[in-house]
Amino acid sequence: MEHKRKTDLCYNKPMKKINFIEKLNLWRAIARDYTLPQTAIAYAFAALLASKNYQVDYFLSLLGLIGVLLVHASVNILDDYFDWKSGAVEEYKKLITAGEQAKTHKCFYLEEGLTTHKSLLIVALSMDAIAGLLGLYILSKVGFMVLVIAVITGLIGFFYSAPPFRLSYHGLSELAIGIVFGPLLLCGAYITAGGRIDSTILFSSVIIGIFIANISFVHCIMDFKSDKNVGKTLLAITTSGLNPFGLFTPIPIFTEFCPLKAE
Repeated sequence: MEHKRKTDLCYNKPMKKINFIEKLNLWRAIARDYTLPQTAIAYAFAALLASKNYQVDYFLSLLGLIGVLLVHASVNILDDYFDWKSGAVEEYKKLITAGEQAKTHKCFYLEEGLTTHKSLLIVALSMDAIAGLLGLYILSKVGFMVLVIAVITGLIGFFYSAPPFRLSYHGLSELAIGIVFGPLLLCGAYITAGGRIDSTILFSSVIIGIFIANISFVHCIMDFKSDKNVGKTLLAITTSGLNPFGLFTPIPIFTEFCPLKAE
């Protein structure tokens, strides 16, 4: 109940007035725009692969890229929203006070009255709505398969932090991230560019997915104690009896020597 009272006070804190540029920079920080190049590079890679064997529709590819960036930003915002609602942010703050490494800037904007938790939800869902409209247009051009990919991606992205599944709290974080930013993202980009699912994109997307899952795993090691204290059973936590830094070490080495085109 103590946590509930604290967060209620933050919810009702008067909003600070900030100018347009400050507001733009604020929402860039909330959406974690520094993570978006990861999506853009993987997407462009898939489109480049498609261009080797198919006639690429660059306009459609651009619309698809805008859509996936909006969804990625939305997932980042929803992650903060559900962590705030669940009380995880308060646990991170306790660790910081005790001198432990944790997510020091997570949801600072809510505590400082720069925006509200309701605004997070509205902005995130608005981004998803725009991405959905773009997706419908792409669907009309390339067919049903892109809809299947979009629906699966949307469900994983939403329930990454949202109840009742909360994948990031049940040891499925790295798997979810690997699937979304590997096979789902690359296959969706490949189809949008004008390609058809084949061995080239399947093989390449799995390798990219494993590599990105490895990056997520290493990031989770850095937040090991804080994530454990808030109840997240990430892979780095469930394998804490092993050497976590060595668990995925062969993966980047393996990807260096894998051909991009399956024979």
